Amino acid sequence: MANEALLKGLVCGGKEVSAKQTNDDSRAEYQPIVPFQFLDGEYEDDNNNLYQDDFYNFNNNSSLFQYFPLMNDEIKMYILSFMTLKDLLSLSQSCKEMRAMVEDRLLWFQLLNSHGFSITDSIRDNSSLDLKKYFSDLKNLTAKNSVQWSPLEFNGVFPTKRYKHTSSVYKNYVVIIGGQRSNSKRYGDIYYYDTKTNEFSRPKIVGDQPPRFSRHTSQVIGDKIYIFGGFNGNGTYFNLSTYNLKLKKWKNILETKGMAPDPRSNHSSAVIGSKYYIFSGNNTTNDGEYKILEDFYYLETKTLTWHKINATGDIPCGRGGHTMEVIDGKIYLFGGGIWSPVSDWTQRFNDIHIYDPETNCWSKPSIYGPAPNTSTFTTSFVYGRFLVLFGGGCQSTNSVCNNTYALDTKSMNWINMPLSDTYTPRPRDMATASLVGNNLFVFGGFSGGPVNYFDQITFNFTPLLK
Repeated sequence: MANEALLKGLVCGGKEVSAKQTNDDSRAEYQPIVPFQFLDGEYEDDNNNLYQDDFYNFNNNSSLFQYFPLMNDEIKMYILSFMTLKDLLSLSQSCKEMRAMVEDRLLWFQLLNSHGFSITDSIRDNSSLDLKKYFSDLKNLTAKNSVQWSPLEFNGVFPTKRYKHTSSVYKNYVVIIGGQRSNSKRYGDIYYYDTKTNEFSRPKIVGDQPPRFSRHTSQVIGDKIYIFGGFNGNGTYFNLSTYNLKLKKWKNILETKGMAPDPRSNHSSAVIGSKYYIFSGNNTTNDGEYKILEDFYYLETKTLTWHKINATGDIPCGRGGHTMEVIDGKIYLFGGGIWSPVSDWTQRFNDIHIYDPETNCWSKPSIYGPAPNTSTFTTSFVYGRFLVLFGGGCQSTNSVCNNTYALDTKSMNWINMPLSDTYTPRPRDMATASLVGNNLFVFGGFSGGPVNYFDQITFNFTPLLK
């Protein structure tokens, strides 16, 4: 049932109004209306006549409401667009007419517009898109304290300060591998964080010895973590390894099939099904020359067979410090840059490229909204249909940031997410983020030096629209 405050009048611009139709059907003259009462789908007029399928009983002049049905749809929807989402859902239960109006796509376009959300062609032209869920997700994402940051209290053996490590999620555990404290000090250790008990532990590893390395990538497929690349700081780059999560066993993979990619660091990776994708990065030639790699591979983990991908379309240039995430079976690549040992960063990107394995094609879509000010070594993760970025190196300055951005992959619109009132996350890049349920765990990174910050982000909503 719609609440009493809502049913005291139609709200337009914060005032109670009615509309008297003029000769021009596209315009209306607004006049104050008298209060009415909700009678659960029925109302009585001054002569005690009972009417069905309506919800208005004007105390003084019930005939005023006769003008509302005469308004054109845009005016009706404009009036309703000032109501809250809760009231609209209640209103839709009052009668058939109101249910039809609340279900009308025009109303939700009005709501999106009045709340400052962009309506792109991809949204306007998608007739199958559930606009109620779409609007609700955007409201939740941009609401104050919808995303709450907090420092974590924990027990056990806590990892030392580090950056350019990796973290992977296995069941209720976050598994941290490697990383570096400086250019001369790198780690070959593995830590587990139990998200149920808030306890860190360092397991005994069997099999091969993990190298002391950083700037590698790690992805979970089944009960194994597949690790590729990385650098030890002394000229050695690494190939493929696996870590068996059940046996806690490390294995350096010495033989694979197909054309294997060159060892590298500062690349990015993603997983679709049983395929482990690797894009770009850098290494050093036999002559000691720094080299940016412009290639794209995937490993079929079922057969340990490498495949070089000769994709078409708008292929991203070679780069390092970028991120890759998978949404709806496609790889989204963000940012990164071109670094030189002589002149540092010569280019920093904050662009989006999308790879579709079905068509073997890259695309660079039009993106709406203010572009992120982050670029390199950004921490990324996926929440529902949103590609979310935190921190990273700023695109225009040699500093790190603490902004959080979300790319809505339905509208291709960037959203700058508000900070929590209770705790402001500390700026950093080269950290890791691991999502377990509605909680994100962010560890480590670099902020003028290595850090061992350990923060939790709690999402106080679950996306309705996939």
